[in-house]
Amino acid sequence: MPLVLTQGERQHIASFEPEDRAEYCITQLLKHQEIFGLFGKDGWIMMEADEDVVLPVWPTAGFAEDWMGEQFEGVEAKSISFTDWFEKWLPGMEGNGTLILVCPVGDEEEGIILSPSEFIECLKADDDSKE
Repeated sequence: MPLVLTQGERQHIASFEPEDRAEYCITQLLKHQEIFGLFGKDGWIMMEADEDVVLPVWPTAGFAEDWMGEQFEGVEAKSISFTDWFEKWLPGMEGNGTLILVCPVGDEEEGIILSPSEFIECLKADDDSKE
């Protein structure tokens, strides 16, 4: 079942420090088995951070839509299945050096940037803490 949050709940979580918001995001990704990115006419939206290419991701479509605001015309929040994320995306991103921007918020695009292998370690650590 997808995670659905009210605008107020998203605003509250957006106020978390980036590390706490990333931890929340990873917990929700594991729980709901769904991850969201932004998709436009030319494909998935990537950004530059310093000299790296990053893919912003969120645990809900609402977070992605809040973040993109009016700046991305013709772009929509789109779900990526967890199976595809693990079997295709993460290996491909690891191979081409693309990093993951976890749950950015605000104009400063504030969020934690992880390599695909670091992202997997965070998921494993969070999953192990639930046992």
